[in-house]
Amino acid sequence: MNMMMTIMEMLCDNFHRKETEYMTERIQTLSDLLAKSIQPVNITAKETQKINPAEIISDIGDVVIADYPYLAMDYSSWRDNLRRIYYELGNKLSYEPNIFDCDDFALIFASTVAYSAYKSGWDNQPAIGIAWSIKHAFLLFVCNNGDIYLYEPQVGVTIGRLGDDLNEMYRVRKVWFLS
Repeated sequence: MNMMMTIMEMLCDNFHRKETEYMTERIQTLSDLLAKSIQPVNITAKETQKINPAEIISDIGDVVIADYPYLAMDYSSWRDNLRRIYYELGNKLSYEPNIFDCDDFALIFASTVAYSAYKSGWDNQPAIGIAWSIKHAFLLFVCNNGDIYLYEPQVGVTIGRLGDDLNEMYRVRKVWFLS
């Protein structure tokens, strides 16, 4: 069983205990284990631009912005950075229905992008957000030319552009940009 599943099982086992002190200590221990199991990658970009995603993503009613500004990169830098993160996470994550599914993949992946940017010396987070459709969670990222792409963190591929005629699974209804 991989490290990620062990951490998730430990969280579930301890979730039902009422002792706040104990839970605080366990969450810190599990967070430390998770941080040690996922290594940041060096985030690089040929070009960046400071943006407010809410001003660019105007056709989706529910866009949550936790920080401002975010850094948009050129498409080739996004592609290269996401590929490296996917290979770093690839053998550490495994899909488990109802406990570690699409929204968990998206959260871990987006958090790893943010953590990697921080460890790479960036002053702002890259413009990547967790997107939801009616039945699925995935990622979207903003390029410095204003293009917005959808990214599937479970398989490491770019699905298409926001607004493309995609199947229902990738019709964005809500986006959350992490803090």
